[in-house]
Amino acid sequence: MKKLLVVIGAGASIEFGMPSVIAIDQLFDKWSQRYFPLIDGRSFDDNLYRWVKENYKVSNKDDSNFEDTLYTVQTLSSFNEGDARKVIRQSDYTTIKDSPKIRAFHGYETIAETRDFFSMHALLNDELMSYFRNKCSKLEIEKKPELEKVSQFFNYLKSDYELGFINLNYDNVVLSAIPELKTGFDSDTGKFDMSTLFKDDWNFCYHIHGSAHFDMRDNEEIFWNKDLADKFGLGPKNRRSFETPEGLQHPMSSIITGLDKINQIYREPFRQYFFQLNQKIHESDAILFIGYGFNDSYLNDLMRTHSKDKSKRRNIVVIDYQDENLRSLSEGGNEWGYKLLSAAATPFYQMGNGSTNLIYRPDKVSEYKNTKTFEFSDSYDNPLYVWYSGFLDACKNKEKVKKALDGYDYEPDGSLSKIKYF
Repeated sequence: MKKLLVVIGAGASIEFGMPSVIAIDQLFDKWSQRYFPLIDGRSFDDNLYRWVKENYKVSNKDDSNFEDTLYTVQTLSSFNEGDARKVIRQSDYTTIKDSPKIRAFHGYETIAETRDFFSMHALLNDELMSYFRNKCSKLEIEKKPELEKVSQFFNYLKSDYELGFINLNYDNVVLSAIPELKTGFDSDTGKFDMSTLFKDDWNFCYHIHGSAHFDMRDNEEIFWNKDLADKFGLGPKNRRSFETPEGLQHPMSSIITGLDKINQIYREPFRQYFFQLNQKIHESDAILFIGYGFNDSYLNDLMRTHSKDKSKRRNIVVIDYQDENLRSLSEGGNEWGYKLLSAAATPFYQMGNGSTNLIYRPDKVSEYKNTKTFEFSDSYDNPLYVWYSGFLDACKNKEKVKKALDGYDYEPDGSLSKIKYF
């Protein structure tokens, strides 16, 4: 049977009540106000997390990405205690700002030091997981109809495909809809068993960045805890850090956050999941991205390598929700579209309902959303299909998704058949 690799990003879970990237940034700001408020004469709601965002802007993007800010917090926590002006990457921090005065986690007033940035990083990770566990524990009650649509969607695809999931999220949306998926953890003991990952069978779900179910015990080993209402293990004050070869400090956590994911991945069970990526992409006959922002360079680079390999024709289908006023990919799209086309090794001029320059190419996302159609490429060797109306809307149009995965509109000789809407 053919194999379908499904990559799940944060955008796939928003319709199920999970926070967006921007919402997580706002939560971090709220929690930092509770644990690390500024007390040096600024406005009453200033905090250390916001101070980092304002003084060390990682990029020129207008949107708030908590991953960028956490990377900066991590770098600030990695300065030498005795030399606050020694930086890890001088190119990123040309001017070291004077640290503000804060009320630290334990209640004392101090000028923010490296340990305070480290504590904030660890606490934000822990607060985030508590938030997700609370959300996920209510999912099957509050979002039961939506989960049934997801279950029907994937069961429909199972008629032709074996499924495997690379889950980049912390939530349990996929496992709530398809509970029989294998995670690599023993269902009885909760212990991770890497030998299960080396078997040839699919039907897996790898939480490559961590899960709400990940529980860190006294020896800092990660277990699977089925009961999200249970008390989970080590808090940040009881955990050590680990240092990367570049000198960056990471709090020992049950999840992976920030931009420096590749160094964090080399811990169990993340390492074994990561080592499976290349093999699973190679084995797949089609790849379905759902709600993925194409922000993880390690995954994008792997995708691009396989997309450029002409020895195997592999359909790529992307499901996301994009604003109707956005330009279509054939017209350049936006930053998300640029990263998508780069990972799929597809030039923008091949997009536009598989058309040629002699056929009209819709220039707005709205035209595809209104007609419930894909924007797709005219490349037989490297087919790409993009759905702009979101995950649940795609579930309602599962026949169209399956046709895209099968590579519709291409003749066996590689020529393009008559363009049609369906």
